[in-house]
Amino acid sequence: MSLNLNNKVVSAAIWSFIQRFGALFISFTTNILLARLLSPNDFGCMGILLVFVTIADVLVDGGLGLSLIQKQRITPLDISTVFTSNLVFSILFFLAILFSAPFIANYFNYPKIEIYLTVQSFALIFRAMYAIPSALLNKELKFKMLTKIYLLSNFISSVSAIIMAYAGFGVWSLVTKNLALQFILFCMFWSFAYVKISVKFDFHTFKNLFKIGGAITFTNLTDIIFTNILSFLIGKKYSVTTLGYYTQAKALEQIPVYTLSTVINQVLFPVFSKIQDNEERIRENTKKCLVLITFFSFPIMAYLIIYAEPVITFLYSSKWLDSVPYFQILCIAGFVNPIIHINRTIIKSLGKAQLLVKTQLFSIIIGILILFIGVHFNIYILLLGICLYSFLGCIVVTYYSSQEIRYTLLEQFYNISRSLIITIIVSGFSFYLTTHFYHLSAFIFLLISLLIFLSLYTLFSFLFNKSSIHLVSEVLRKK
Repeated sequence: MSLNLNNKVVSAAIWSFIQRFGALFISFTTNILLARLLSPNDFGCMGILLVFVTIADVLVDGGLGLSLIQKQRITPLDISTVFTSNLVFSILFFLAILFSAPFIANYFNYPKIEIYLTVQSFALIFRAMYAIPSALLNKELKFKMLTKIYLLSNFISSVSAIIMAYAGFGVWSLVTKNLALQFILFCMFWSFAYVKISVKFDFHTFKNLFKIGGAITFTNLTDIIFTNILSFLIGKKYSVTTLGYYTQAKALEQIPVYTLSTVINQVLFPVFSKIQDNEERIRENTKKCLVLITFFSFPIMAYLIIYAEPVITFLYSSKWLDSVPYFQILCIAGFVNPIIHINRTIIKSLGKAQLLVKTQLFSIIIGILILFIGVHFNIYILLLGICLYSFLGCIVVTYYSSQEIRYTLLEQFYNISRSLIITIIVSGFSFYLTTHFYHLSAFIFLLISLLIFLSLYTLFSFLFNKSSIHLVSEVLRKK
């Protein structure tokens, strides 16, 4: 990724990719099996639970863990203050969810949500307990250990969920999956990445760390709230089953998007934080990352859009076909997500807290307006509005980050334009060439279509996008 960085950073990037693609494989396989064993209503119920738990999860950490990564020199008091803050916040939000669970269940007229939500909220406390060891390993670029911990934890929790789903436990299998994941992560971080931490709190230290941590929290929180308001509205205005279709479509779309975005944040944030005083170096590495990531992400999203129906049928069975149009619309928004995350990471790594808040405020105001207009129409219009929100948000965050490193939106678009144009052309050719194979089984059809798509994309890239090919080759040689 960042070709000018030292071998430690290259190694970190490689291990981060291994971690994310390993997690991708586990999540992908688990989701397929659970989708076949559970109903859309089960996933819809889990979607309601996540509305509240994920918001509390963001507030628990408060961005303070990331502020430790951003700060160039940290002290034991910094670590203890963040740990104590996280622990206190996790207990407070656990109690808040505990007392509000009956009212939430009553609002959705779904009594079982009360017990599901109560059990699920225990994950907040486990999450707070391992946040510091995780942040410190990220800061030190020890992604090899992080990879082992996260992959093993994901595997064990996923297996437990599959066993429970097969045994007929329904929603409990989804609740247990997340709870088990957080508990196992807590145990493994404290067993293999132990950090000496004391329960101490210093207000001055908290205040300094919260300057950037608070901005990161605000950014993450507004993203989560916006996403969950959407789930909330879908579950309430349409139905829990419709929410289940949306949740599953979102989960599948997030596999490539989240993997790329997480690698961006996990590697680039500590790296850019270390070189935050070198504008030229940040700009050059940003350009390379942007070109490299979109070279891979654009064809992935395009393939998923044009072959959404056979993909959904093959993976989840025909009972999930109603989620196909949701999935296609979400994948359109997925085109700009890596660009958003790269530019947001630049702002975070430079420590520009006020700018981070400003960009998020502009984006969320646009999003709320679109959301409350779209909700008066059908689900498809609502999701198209969310897609528009992603594109407008990309323009906003890129404009502000470009002011810091002098890498404008037009320059960024120019650098990725070849990959985008080639992706569009290849999608058209591929769709036309594969129309004759639709009578085949979904598995055979996907194999043929994938072979045709990849062959065309590789050929066109060698002919018309040699700069990206050279960059990919250079990264492989560095590896």
